[in-house]
Amino acid sequence: MADDNKTQAEQIFAAVTDFFDSKSYRYDVDKENFQLDTGFTTDDLDAPITIRVYPDNQSVILYSFLPFNFAPEQIEEACRAACAVTLKLYDGCWTVKPENGETFYRVGQTYADSIVGREMIDDMLGSSLAMIDAFNDRFEKLQKGLIPWEEVVEQEKN
Repeated sequence: MADDNKTQAEQIFAAVTDFFDSKSYRYDVDKENFQLDTGFTTDDLDAPITIRVYPDNQSVILYSFLPFNFAPEQIEEACRAACAVTLKLYDGCWTVKPENGETFYRVGQTYADSIVGREMIDDMLGSSLAMIDAFNDRFEKLQKGLIPWEEVVEQEKN
């Protein structure tokens, strides 16, 4: 990794931790891997969150994990739901890992020769929590076999 990339990653990671400190949020860090782990509570669940700064491709990515995994026989349907939901989003994406059924929403930004401000981190966090809140019940119903994947995509009726 180029020294410039590492130096910039250190600055970006410091901005992320400074943001969390300014809000008095609790977190754990792995400075060597530029990773911050935390969690938030949405309307109905605890949402583990990881923020990683990647020096090699100069990006910062926030991952919000659902607190359950899909069984091997459910992964194809879960992947269909994640892809269909992602197609309707303006930012971020849903991912289901085929190897273990882990499901998460991720949103990221590149930072090459730029500054990552508190507003951007706050926007990423807000977007992530909104997506977890909007879709966790649907993905959980899918995981429990209560709905088909197509219903995960349908908009809630108000």
